[in-house]
Amino acid sequence: MPSEPSSPSPTSGAEDPLPGPKPSVEPTGANPRLPTVDRAIRLEATAAGRGTVTWGQIEGPFQSATFTGTWSRTLETVQFDSSILVVVEPAGAPAKLGCRIVVDGTEVAARTTAGDATITRCSANTRLGG
Repeated sequence: MPSEPSSPSPTSGAEDPLPGPKPSVEPTGANPRLPTVDRAIRLEATAAGRGTVTWGQIEGPFQSATFTGTWSRTLETVQFDSSILVVVEPAGAPAKLGCRIVVDGTEVAARTTAGDATITRCSANTRLGG
């Protein structure tokens, strides 16, 4: 009986072309089929007055909160090689809005509306930060 070709071993000597933390071997998090990575990801939102922020990884789940002025949340374990999204809306009339994502101390996404707006968003990849 012919044998199946073997897959190369992950430790076959090939160098990883992408820098940064490597995924853990325990698949946990929002989607248990995807590995996670430890990163310090700070999500920030601002609104002139009250705002609503929705945040999460593309794989879900998303969460929402209502805030006044500024809001922030730090994520420490996220899905590896995923996109994270922050969406900010005014909780009322259009307003000046802003969002920011900082990965391991480096700002990788930021947006501030020039005037009154109904929505703004920031996104970043969890593997490379941007």
